[in-house]
Amino acid sequence: MSQNFHNLHVHAPTQRQRERVVRAVLAYAKQAGYERIARTRGADRVIRLGGKSPWLSLEDDGYEAAALAQVVSKATKLPVLEAYCEASAIVRLGLHADGKPVGAWAREGERRPAKKHVEPLLVKGTPTELAKAFADGLIQIFPETALAVAAERFGLSVAQMFGERALRGTTIALRRKQAAWQPRDKTGDPALLVDWGSNRGWGVQHLVFEGAVCKQYLEVRSDGGPGRGLTIQLSGSAIAEGFIELLSCKSDRLELVPAGPHAWSDPKLVIPPGLVEEPDTFSMSRREAERARALAGKRSWPLHIEYRTLKEGKCELVAELASGGGRTSNSLELMVLWKPWRPSLTLGSIDDYALFAMHRSEHVSAHITLRGSLAEAWAWASRHVEAWRTAHGDGNLRIERDGEVVVHAREEAGAPPLDRVPEFMPGPTSPFQVAGATYLFGTFGYAPWAMDPRDQLVVQLMLAAYDRVNDHAPDIARLTAICDEAIRCGAAYSALLEQHQSRPNDTTRWEDITLGGNDAPLKLAAWHETHIRGIDRRIWLSAGHAARLDRARLPDYITVTELGGGVRLEMPDDRRRSELEPLIAALGALVPCAPEADRWAAERASEPQP
Repeated sequence: MSQNFHNLHVHAPTQRQRERVVRAVLAYAKQAGYERIARTRGADRVIRLGGKSPWLSLEDDGYEAAALAQVVSKATKLPVLEAYCEASAIVRLGLHADGKPVGAWAREGERRPAKKHVEPLLVKGTPTELAKAFADGLIQIFPETALAVAAERFGLSVAQMFGERALRGTTIALRRKQAAWQPRDKTGDPALLVDWGSNRGWGVQHLVFEGAVCKQYLEVRSDGGPGRGLTIQLSGSAIAEGFIELLSCKSDRLELVPAGPHAWSDPKLVIPPGLVEEPDTFSMSRREAERARALAGKRSWPLHIEYRTLKEGKCELVAELASGGGRTSNSLELMVLWKPWRPSLTLGSIDDYALFAMHRSEHVSAHITLRGSLAEAWAWASRHVEAWRTAHGDGNLRIERDGEVVVHAREEAGAPPLDRVPEFMPGPTSPFQVAGATYLFGTFGYAPWAMDPRDQLVVQLMLAAYDRVNDHAPDIARLTAICDEAIRCGAAYSALLEQHQSRPNDTTRWEDITLGGNDAPLKLAAWHETHIRGIDRRIWLSAGHAARLDRARLPDYITVTELGGGVRLEMPDDRRRSELEPLIAALGALVPCAPEADRWAAERASEPQP
């Protein structure tokens, strides 16, 4: 789970200094239009201060830590650390001293605080060592590691910096001092606003699939004077040209009855007037915001439309609404696409949108599962990594061992050298990855829980390319040649070439849709001795796998290319992926799926220990 926090830590060793901080916070709150109240219940804002000396931490549920840092620093002249972490991705530690910001430790682009401001606050190391440790922490999988390192060097509790410890000391509950919001109603003829909910899954169009029953959300809001009765008429090319079949139109707050073809009405509905100004609930007190949302909610009605898609194509679904003399309409652009192939081994929780992503072709990638140790696999893979990243201008290098990033480099021209990779390689049970933007070599990112020490983590090579115009023919040819070599020389158990909408990771998309979170076996070399990485138009089997292939069951449109003892199986690009089902049957237990992973894990668990 990602970390999110933004808090302050004031260097205030004495009680008098802590009291000065509290007075500065109260003065700021008063100027901002708040008054202090006795209880936190019902408060619009709560600021808590506490922590062990010499640090006084401050948390503000009003999300104004940055402003408070400047106010407290200026009013007290005390050093203030401002810690920021957003989604375990954006990390920053600022320092305020002598009443002003004096720099920050961050990823790049910010001036670091001067030694004279930092040195008196440290309980461990020097400012230079802190800067290096912070930079090392930023490149870790969880960059908030940098803040943990900094907290320890400043003598501050890590839990306190991360907001994981309740602050005991002073609690300041605040209430806004301002005139209550008063709604103003519109006058005149009734008027309505109509908003479609859309996934915009195909550019600006709402993406749905052929042969599916779809639920569509439509919101209607009052935008004029009061009225009575509401009628909704659905039309457009989606209906007129037979792209969809309407099934129902319902609302929890309306009593809709049929009013003609593709039309429904609630003649008894009392429509309140619309609001002259929509309430700004973020600037209101909490109670007022709840009241404003309730008033606005009485002026809107959600509709739920259900329809069945009948054929492919681009079309338009129009909603026309009327109340009294007021009429309005709005349209939803629909794209009905072919229903994506659902392989017979797909998990039930996988929806059509996830399957459709497998049929997009923005990325092409090869997953090659390698034999032997990391060192042996790297001896074969290193030249392919070097050639691939050079061909694609990939100047990134990240080496990760046991969950810690040990090398993080980027060069605008060329690429960082790979000669240091072997010196960081751990044993066969420790995770290790060498990665750039277009390649990944090594194990899965994490070892299985309670891994048997007799097991060895599998080693793989993943090479990928992205092409906006989907002209992947050159990359497919290069990757095919690399996979051929891996099987022919016996360097790999298996290989898979796939095309996909999203950038690949250390699993294949087939493994994602058939195994889900049941991926512990995938991480072990023993699994890959008897299983391939999935099914697609191009797959490779080692000699051991090929011996288990029932060639008699292969359809005639599958080309078999002999590669030493192994084979390449290939289906023409002009055939539908659904025609891969006979290949799944021919490969049998070689194909990864949830039942097979369960069976394999149970069988291994029952094996006698040596």
